[in-house]
Amino acid sequence: RLRARVTEMRARLGLEVAYVFDPWADVLFSDALVLPTLLDVCDCRSLYYQRQLERSDLPPWRRARVHQLLRRFQSLERYTLERYPLATAISPLDRDALLALHPSSRVEVIANGVDLEMFQPLPDVPEKPDNLILFGNMDFLPNVDAAVHFARRILPKVRERRMQANFTIVGTRPVPEVRRLAEEIEGVEVTGGVPDLKPWIQRATMLVAPMRLGAGMKNKVLETLAMEKPVVTNSTGTESFDGPVRAILRVAHDDQEFADLVGDLLDSPEERRRIGAAGRALMQQRHSWEAAAARYETLFEELAATARTA
Repeated sequence: RLRARVTEMRARLGLEVAYVFDPWADVLFSDALVLPTLLDVCDCRSLYYQRQLERSDLPPWRRARVHQLLRRFQSLERYTLERYPLATAISPLDRDALLALHPSSRVEVIANGVDLEMFQPLPDVPEKPDNLILFGNMDFLPNVDAAVHFARRILPKVRERRMQANFTIVGTRPVPEVRRLAEEIEGVEVTGGVPDLKPWIQRATMLVAPMRLGAGMKNKVLETLAMEKPVVTNSTGTESFDGPVRAILRVAHDDQEFADLVGDLLDSPEERRRIGAAGRALMQQRHSWEAAAARYETLFEELAATARTA
């Protein structure tokens, strides 16, 4: 039925190319490949599971399950890369992981964008002194790990220098391990889901993101920079960004350095404002959705021209 629908739309609308988002969608679209089609892998799922095996202290039953998922996604991603003439990923890291699965594929990098009209400074929302924020879905393992690690291992070191430092965890469906942080650690707030994320970012002094797991581009970093707030993270949090963006992130290599970088920024409102202004400018230059759309349009034109030539 889907093949018939695509064939009918192709004739009626003069379609020249198609777009499939995520290898999962190939399950539905595989019998409808009647047009040159771009496969948007986004971030490499097999890399995500590989990192869980390498960096997480998983119980044996969970490790066995993650290993099974890794093998399945390696097979799925390899299979779909074989079938599509062109694929895209959001970072060089994800592209390289995909090419390791299928070296002859063509995988182009198109970075995630950020809605610059939505995520912009809110001058009417006052900053809360020494407030640090981490946000994201709080049932997603990389976010859970980052929240727990910062609250238990890094925040106490920050509070040795800044006693009033406080940590707000914002995000839907916080798992019990995250909810317990507010009960057990002074200065930790867990909000759960909120109707509007932007005021919470605005009132914070910075985003803290000690990301040890996961892959792909961290949208929380894009959104924070777009709202003119600095970001303290680690190498995992920066690896998907290009040089100019990495240069304005504060990057720690261990827990003590992470706490020191946070403390330095808390001590310097002027430096926070400087980083914030530079961050918004970079988002406008390199991570607008308009720039991403223009890049996709170029690739679609190329696919259509190739098909016409053939």
